[in-house]
Amino acid sequence: MQMIHQNKRRMIGAIIVILLFSACDVQVPQSSEQNTAVIRQTRELLEEITEQELRRAPELASRIGISVNSAGFDYAAVVDDRSQAAFERARLERIETLERLHRLPQGRLTEQLLKDKEIVVETLQDAVDMASFGHGQISFSYARPFVADHLSGGYIDLQDVLLFRQFFSESEGAKAYLSRLSAMADVLDDDRRRLMADANSGVVPPDFILARMAAQAETLAAPLDEVQHPLIETFQRRLGAVSDLDPEEKSALVSEASEIFETSVRPAYQRFIQTVTELQASAPSEPGIWQAPNGSEYYAEALKLYTGKAMNADELHREGLSIVASIEEALDAKLAEIELIEGPIGDRLYELSQQEGQLYTNDEDGRFALLTRLNELYQTANTRLDDIVAEGQRSSLLIAPVPDALLTSTPAAYYVAAPANGSTPASFHVNLSDTANWPDFTLPALVFHETVPGHHLESSYPEGAGRLSLIRQMIWPVAYGEGWALYAEDVAFELGLYTDQPFAEIGYLQSLLFRAARLVTDTGIHHQRWSRREAVDYLVTTTGLPESVMEAEVDRYTVWPGQAAAYMIGRNEIVRLRTRAEEVLGSNFDLPRFHHAILSGGPRPFEFVEADIDAWVAEELSR
Repeated sequence: MQMIHQNKRRMIGAIIVILLFSACDVQVPQSSEQNTAVIRQTRELLEEITEQELRRAPELASRIGISVNSAGFDYAAVVDDRSQAAFERARLERIETLERLHRLPQGRLTEQLLKDKEIVVETLQDAVDMASFGHGQISFSYARPFVADHLSGGYIDLQDVLLFRQFFSESEGAKAYLSRLSAMADVLDDDRRRLMADANSGVVPPDFILARMAAQAETLAAPLDEVQHPLIETFQRRLGAVSDLDPEEKSALVSEASEIFETSVRPAYQRFIQTVTELQASAPSEPGIWQAPNGSEYYAEALKLYTGKAMNADELHREGLSIVASIEEALDAKLAEIELIEGPIGDRLYELSQQEGQLYTNDEDGRFALLTRLNELYQTANTRLDDIVAEGQRSSLLIAPVPDALLTSTPAAYYVAAPANGSTPASFHVNLSDTANWPDFTLPALVFHETVPGHHLESSYPEGAGRLSLIRQMIWPVAYGEGWALYAEDVAFELGLYTDQPFAEIGYLQSLLFRAARLVTDTGIHHQRWSRREAVDYLVTTTGLPESVMEAEVDRYTVWPGQAAAYMIGRNEIVRLRTRAEEVLGSNFDLPRFHHAILSGGPRPFEFVEADIDAWVAEELSR
């Protein structure tokens, strides 16, 4: 019987190898000199595209933390052009760039260069497809229907860059900070004008989103009492490390920054707030991109962008409901083990969250204890790195509260990758404004999602396995990144990382339930035409999570159609690839090596992940 299984695996492996080679284009024989020229032309065009995209998004260059030499220009003093003209120009330039990529002569490219080219082509095509609707925000692997919302837009994003990515230690860097600060008024006015133009075309955020935007802008515009604005305080603090300026010069620069903010930036915020407030009168009162012109088509493209494949919204909604039901069944059994038997699953999960020992006090001591717990869980996971992935490298990570300036404009918890220049470590932030949102049994799954084996491992691994090209560092397909992080919660379960944590397995199942409920809610809002109240009630009833948190979630899905579907779809893709590899390799399947095959290729659409896994399986069979 064992011999039969071995022969079967060899046959399947041979088929995989045949398919891999048959998928390759038939190449016309070329001389070595001709092929070298093709490689050079392809590499040069990709480098040109990289610089073109970075010039379009210099703030992204700051977030990535790349050198000026790598970027090809001194980006630190300039901001993204958010004008309508720039939006149209980007769409046309990307169409032209796609044509140039398709016109490249064929040749035998290196494996990595071919992959980079194909991924860039797919990413540019996605951007062009989303931009064809003529509204919102478009960048690599990312699109939102509104120019600005309560989570994004120039009025938030530029402050975020200045506060948390604009580091300097010499006078030129200080001048670059001032240059970006001076440009903030134009950024706000461009967003304001585009918001009005889109609204005139029937694309306007719902009134409850606009109300949140106005409140957020008020907070970002005004310091408290006599305290300096954070942008000025941060600038003054960083000037302390500048050695080529004397105290008088530093004082003059702080005064200049204050004057820029008071005479230019603050008035621009007030204009922005006025426009946002006026738009509320004609804005829809319920969520759903279906209300916009061609809204259903936009949602279909958004689902394709974020999941990596064409998805039928009705089928996706039913799939979400089916997954929810299966997880509820597992949760019912686990809750019964701790004698929580009566009532719906959501009610019982909420009851567990209120039990003694689950909640941290909502004060400094409680927040410190919660952060300590998160660090302990991260360190525990880190000790199992060798069981998770081959060639893993431990890298530093800061676990900290969400900064005050971002409390209302970010998810409740999020990960930020370390910039390439090493100016700051990678970080995992948790909103601790209300510790009741973080009962203890939910923390293990949260940590394993955001750190190891989740986002932190996924983000830092390609660097250890072989540095990605700069253009690839700008591309992060959501289904890949969030799918891996959700799958990482499964890996932690396999490794027994929940076993010694009270009720942690219930927290893990609740986390999966929440992501499945996202599928239902996202399609419910944008395809089934749910009201905001329906969406919030569904999430609260299903997950047992606090209503205020679920309101924030619904508002997030409202302004980011399709993104919430990527988590479970991506996770299921990885599970599918793993199941297939296990069936072929049998006892020769090695989990760390499988994870290496996924992560070493860096963020990429799943068809590329699948090709890499097929190649890895063929390689394993030949060992």
